[in-house]
Amino acid sequence: NTEFNNFALTDFKDASENILAWHTKKLSFNDEDLYSVISTIEKYYGCKIIVEGANIDNSIFTGTIPTDNLQLSIDVIERIFNVRLKIKNRSH
Repeated sequence: NTEFNNFALTDFKDASENILAWHTKKLSFNDEDLYSVISTIEKYYGCKIIVEGANIDNSIFTGTIPTDNLQLSIDVIERIFNVRLKIKNRSH
């Protein structure tokens, strides 16, 4: 199915920069909206992150977040964007 193959290729291309995050111990982002950044962190850590008390609709992030310390990653985002993030249902 051509549509399925195109979807799979697009999905792989989008994830390629962070595909080795387990090895490099970092997640890299380039002009990504904060919702996407949070979603990537959620997938990596197997948790749900809730944004409290702020509207992040127009927030864009470029940078690197360490993968060996979830709390440090959360702290970085909270300080940069002046938001409060709450971690739920962490699986590892």
